[in-house]
Parts: sequence; C-alpha cells; structure tokens
Amino acid sequence: MTKTPLDVSQQLRGSGWSSALRMPLVMGLAGLLALQLLLAAVSGGSGRLTPAATDTPLVTFDATQAKRIEISTEADTTPLVLSRTDSGWVLQTLGDFPAATTRVESLLDTLAALRRPLPIATSAAARERFKVADDAFAERLVLSDGQKPVATLILGDSPGFRRRYLRPAGDEGVYDVRFEVFNLSAQPNDWIAHDQLQLERDQIQRIATADWTLVKADDTWSLSAGENGSDRDGDGDNDSKDGSLGTVAGQVDTAKVDELLSNLANLSYREVLGTTAPAGFDPESPRLVLDIGLAGGDSQRYLIADAADAAKTETTAEAETEATVAIANQDFVLKSEQQPYYFLLSEFDLGSLLDTNRADLITSHPDSVSKAAAAQAATESATEDRAPALKPVSDQADSDTTAELPPSTSAEPQD
Repeated sequence: MTKTPLDVSQQLRGSGWSSALRMPLVMGLAGLLALQLLLAAVSGGSGRLTPAATDTPLVTFDATQAKRIEISTEADTTPLVLSRTDSGWVLQTLGDFPAATTRVESLLDTLAALRRPLPIATSAAARERFKVADDAFAERLVLSDGQKPVATLILGDSPGFRRRYLRPAGDEGVYDVRFEVFNLSAQPNDWIAHDQLQLERDQIQRIATADWTLVKADDTWSLSAGENGSDRDGDGDNDSKDGSLGTVAGQVDTAKVDELLSNLANLSYREVLGTTAPAGFDPESPRLVLDIGLAGGDSQRYLIADAADAAKTETTAEAETEATVAIANQDFVLKSEQQPYYFLLSEFDLGSLLDTNRADLITSHPDSVSKAAAAQAATESATEDRAPALKPVSDQADSDTTAELPPSTSAEPQD
C-alpha cells in the first residue's frame, strides 16, 4: 500500500526526525541536490562564468617586439606596410620613406590598451552585418615580429563617436570597443613624416636662385645678383664691366629675409610621389632652382616645377580630372638632389620662395628711384608739349566778339 503525504506527516510526528531522514523519498531528494552541486562545481570552476574574462587584453602582443604592421581594406589588393628599422618606422610602398613615428607608436599603444568587453554577437550573420567577417571587413590589421604574425585584428563599422566593432582573428565574438584611432588609413601618404625638408634656421648661410643670392656673414645678410648676371639697376642688363656678379645697391630688407628663412626652415609638403620622376617633370627646365648653403659646408639643392604636367600620368578621364585639380590648386613638384624622393607641394607650402625677386629683397634702390623720377618727369614734359596753346579767357572773348560784328557799310564823309 502506498503511503500518502498525510501518512508521512503522521509518521514524522510519531517516530522523530532521525527516522524521517532515512526515508527513501528524503534520501532521494538529498542525492539529487548533491548531484546538482557537483555539476555546478565542475562547470563553474572558480565561480566565474566563461564570458566574464572582460578585463583581459583584446589582443595580446609586445609592442616593443612589433617589427611590421600591415593595414589593408577589403578593396585593396596590396596592403600598406610599415616596417621598423634602426632609424624608425618607414613606408615600404614609398621606397622606405620615413613614417610619422608618433602616429605609429600611438596606434600600437591604442591596440595594447584595448580591453575585452562582453561580445555583442557571436553568429556568422552578425559578423557579416557588423563588417568584421574574414572576407567582409572595413580594415584588417596584422602585427608581426618580422617572422610571423603575433596579432591580427579585424575592424568593422563604427557604432558611434570614437567606437568601432572589432574582432580578433579566430574569435567568433563581435566587440563594441572605444577606439581612439580616427583614421586607420591604408593610404601611404596618410602616414608620412612631414619634416624631411626642414632645416635648422641658424644653419642657413646662403640662399641662391638664378636671379639673386643672399649670403650671411657675421649675422648680416648681403644681396647680390644671381647667375643671370649682375643687374644692379633692375633693367635686365649686366652692370658689371667684367660681367661678374656684383652686390645689388640698396639696403637688404631684413623682414623679407626672415620670411624666406622661415619658409625654408619649416618647408612642408602634401604628399610623397615616390622615387620615380612623375611624367612631365623635366629636371633641365624647372620653374625655380634653390641652392642652400649650410654651416659646416653642407648644402641642399631644390628643383621645383609646376605639377600640372607631372600630374598627367595617364590618359584616362580620372587622370585628366586629377591634372585639372592640380592646376586649379597650383601644386608643385619638388626634387631634392640630396634625397631620392619627389615631393608634392602646394603654393601655400612654398610661400614667398616661389616669386621673390631682387626688388623684393631691398628696402631702397637709389638708382631705381632716380630712374623712376626721371621717367615721370619726362612723361609730364612730353604731355605738356603735346597740349595746344590756350589764349587767356579775356583775349579769347574779345576775338570772338570781333568776329561776330558785321563789316561796316557807312561811307566816309566827302570833302
């Protein structure tokens, strides 16, 4: 006969707790509880849930050991490659042109500081949707030690300001993290250093063009005619009897010289075109040649040409559009004879270096002033000679009145 709960209750009151705990029903429930506790201990480990490793790095690598960084987009067939050398980071695709070291180091620091949050999704469809799939992504970043990859990060869309969807390669989770790198570009010119044409201002001792030459001696600048001849009066003729170069008359404009020195010392550029001369660049006929002498005997020589022709590297419609933009923006190509690279500069970058002539570099020019005064006097004299002589107003009025009187018809009296 089966016992009912009422019978069990009556038996508990009659026989006590010790006998009740030995009942098959109670022992079965106790065994079930023990089994549940055992399963919880095995699956839970230390008590943390598996996804709770949120305070660990999202990608693990030693930034000091990173020797190579590859950045690619889904559309790029060739990734951007940054390589670490003894002198710093360089861009392989631009002939090992120096990269902006601070920007590269900032990227590495940002990656090392990324922490792993809880994933927002883990499905293949979600990886496609957030653009962090292996074959559908915004950018892929590969860090290597020079021999093998040490970390690979796949970047997707941005859910908000300073945030990106990220996924380490091999991880199925999609993570929404704070990401401080605004432009993880795969374009080489977004990573170039912009100080490769800069000079120490105090080291500049000589600046020369075909039209003029500035030389510094004892902290004083003197101006002379350039290679085109000594033209002291600015009339285009060589005024030296022996045809040699001579000092230009007048006082050097120190403010203008300071402006030239500032432009040279801080010369920057928009892009690096590589180590191959762009189409249309003729080193034999540049628009401007700058020879710069430095303290200690060092020197720099810049060849500067219009970028309009150099921009036409192809005959496609896109190339023609780029050439038109270059003309409109007044871009220039600069080749330094001390470096293998060709630089693209704007008119703003060159500043006063582009069109400065001798007359701009002096505050007074006695010969020019006297010639200008003489020319003005001659012009005024010629004007006076060509003007018709005018009679006084009163004389002119009397003449007009006499002309209007009719001839006299009265007869003189007869004797």
